[in-house]
Amino acid sequence: MSIVNLAETPQKINEDTFWTHNGTLHVLPGTKVAYWDEENFWRLFTIVDDANQPAEIIAVYDMIAAIGKVENTEDCKALIAAARSAYDALPKELQAFVKNLSVLVEAEEAYEQFETTCVTYVTTNDENRDGKYLVNGKIVIVRNGKKYNLNGQAE
Repeated sequence: MSIVNLAETPQKINEDTFWTHNGTLHVLPGTKVAYWDEENFWRLFTIVDDANQPAEIIAVYDMIAAIGKVENTEDCKALIAAARSAYDALPKELQAFVKNLSVLVEAEEAYEQFETTCVTYVTTNDENRDGKYLVNGKIVIVRNGKKYNLNGQAE
């Protein structure tokens, strides 16, 4: 779910206002802190301060955000390809305003590695917990707070 809210002062909402909070809230620059207020349920969204940008930039941001966990599936491959196509279709002067391009690039790099490594998924969000992560374009395995490459050697 993606919501663009152009109000400088957030409206009070309750937990039941939207059927999900797994989405992105686009707000005007300088208003993000107000939407993050503890007493307001807007804080349950991922808040991005880009609501003053053209709709096509916001749409590309949302497509990239929708990739989520990178998995070796046709669905994930399709999400990555669609996000790349949408980004590439933006005029060059608008591409610079897409704030999460690095997420797309990391997803593309991770998906490329699936063919040679047989790793089935990685995430790009939290390399401090056990799991497989994409760090600087390489898959890193984290166990008990220590990082290892795919050969089991400490990083």
